[in-house]
Amino acid sequence: LACLLQKRNIASILLLNGLMVAGFFGLPRLRTSIRIETLFAHDSQIMQDYRWLEEHIGPLVPIEVLVTFPAESKLNDRLRMNLIWHVSESITRLPHIQSSTSALTVFPPLPKMKSLPEAMRLAMLNKAIHLARPAFQQMSMLRDTADGEVWRITAHISSLEALDYGQILKSVRASIDQTLSQD
Repeated sequence: LACLLQKRNIASILLLNGLMVAGFFGLPRLRTSIRIETLFAHDSQIMQDYRWLEEHIGPLVPIEVLVTFPAESKLNDRLRMNLIWHVSESITRLPHIQSSTSALTVFPPLPKMKSLPEAMRLAMLNKAIHLARPAFQQMSMLRDTADGEVWRITAHISSLEALDYGQILKSVRASIDQTLSQD
């Protein structure tokens, strides 16, 4: 091939330039998409699998929300988890968000302990959350950084509905900002 190109370099350059010009004129007709229904036929096996998964397991598109607590934050583990709960609840109330996953999802329910004073119950809850931190970190729901802590909340939306992801992200941001301004 190298020998052929060496002997016919003018023809090769003209051919490659012609291909480049043809590609340039085809660019306006190029359409990109991230929507799965535009990439596969409606009755294809993958679309059937997506429908089955969303009907039986849940929505497939994640929206990741990272809540950062600076290193100098005075909030204890219980108060941080409470804030994560408020943010998660505010996101889940949005129209197209079908569910959310966070450290709260995997945190075991605690006994009511109604006979104990409230201060003791809150201290025990704080201790339980503190002891669960390594598990949260292993599941990538919590990360310690040099700047503080980052807690992850994953909201789930459908991959099959015709949704404006940009608008959903704006709604999520507005909901989080409103929740944080109340706390």
